[in-house]
Amino acid sequence: MPSRVLAALLAIVPLLGAGKPLGPVVRKLDIEVTLAPTPGSLEETVELVVDARGTTRLVFALDGGLVVKSSRSSAGVVEHRQAGDALIVDVDPPLDGPRTLGFTVAGRPRAHSGSEIGASYAVLAPGTPWYPALPTVWAASSVTVHVPDGWRAIAPGVPASPARWVSEAPVRSLAVAAAPDLRVQSAPLITTTLHLATSGDLAPTPKAAAARLAPGLAWLSGALAPYPFESFNLVMLSGFSGRVEASGLVVIGREAPFRGDEDGADVLAGQWFGQALGGDGAWIASFAAWQACVFARDRALPLPAEVVSLRARYFELRSGDVALASATADSPPSVVRGKGSAAPDMLRLAAGDRAMFDAVRELFARKPVAPVALADLRTTLEKHAGRSLTRAFADWFERSGAPEITASLRSFPASEGGFRADVALVQKRGLYALPVEVVIRGGAGERRETIEIADETTAVFYVVPFEPKRIEIDPQNRIFRWK
Repeated sequence: MPSRVLAALLAIVPLLGAGKPLGPVVRKLDIEVTLAPTPGSLEETVELVVDARGTTRLVFALDGGLVVKSSRSSAGVVEHRQAGDALIVDVDPPLDGPRTLGFTVAGRPRAHSGSEIGASYAVLAPGTPWYPALPTVWAASSVTVHVPDGWRAIAPGVPASPARWVSEAPVRSLAVAAAPDLRVQSAPLITTTLHLATSGDLAPTPKAAAARLAPGLAWLSGALAPYPFESFNLVMLSGFSGRVEASGLVVIGREAPFRGDEDGADVLAGQWFGQALGGDGAWIASFAAWQACVFARDRALPLPAEVVSLRARYFELRSGDVALASATADSPPSVVRGKGSAAPDMLRLAAGDRAMFDAVRELFARKPVAPVALADLRTTLEKHAGRSLTRAFADWFERSGAPEITASLRSFPASEGGFRADVALVQKRGLYALPVEVVIRGGAGERRETIEIADETTAVFYVVPFEPKRIEIDPQNRIFRWK
């Protein structure tokens, strides 16, 4: 998934490049990295084939804890300098097509970068890149990982040797996982291959893991597009509590939920949806988690266990809540994947089912090179919905928090017969615009209605043939809200 640094570069690079639109694309990645668990550092050589026209300056994202010791170019002169999490590279003459740039990098990833190198395991995460990365990457890759004796490593793609992983199919980002006694086994997974890497005891067999992943893979292939990567590599590390996603690779903890088909779909959707489409921010992870929920509901399954837990934890959050549009790689998972998994459903309520899924299919039908911007997603969805969704996007992606809605009911006999039910819906945590389903119940009767709310108080009345006794809000739990 793209990091906050890559999102910032989308805005920075046009300014550095004399106002020209962002253009450079990485077409090939070749990395050789050596991991040193003590003192938690790495050394690497990186070669990138960058394709651009008329470009003299490139701004890469790179973990600020890493230092570029040297840079080189297959043609002309290259100079570099670092500024925080940015690596600024000047080339002469200007790029006029593909050119190979090389870097020698060393250092220790900064805290909170998503990358960890320690005695128990090592994980290199693309959230704050561990190698120089441009916002637009769609590249073949080769990753060679040197680890201490007794360790094993895995990266995206297929093994060309015990230390080297290669992907001829294009990838958007790369991750690495390594651990002592890491076991890497494979099994067929419909049209691709599962590489399962596990540390610790009681790991599922590759066959069992493939069975858990297969329903989600088949469903997502039909609903979105054929699986785009060369293999699916799943790493389950004992003691690891995070979640790292790259193109065709996911790293989770050995204790992470992986019991039902819905959990398998959640593991798949994150790296698939987010990596195939890209995205100009962490919000893309929200749509990925939502897609796994769509699979679960379509199959009449419970929601993925981790998503359920993260949604509950969102309402216990004491700090760190941010708008999804400005969320970063280190924003709380309860925001990005908890609330985030529900936010697209709130757009769906406003746009309609058909418009929502037609828009998603259109995005997947495009050539997957440049990351999808949230503004582009909105434009596509509005086209299919046939109306503006400014308020819906503002409510669910441009502000933090969630609605709290209470209902009151008064009833009395109606002059024309039956009973009049006066209903008032009150918003207590800011104002949201959304349709709210209510059920008026009484005796053996009930009346279901949908009320459009946008103000602090929305009052309506209905005449019903029974005496109303109580009212229920959102009986199908479709709205992500305080209860």
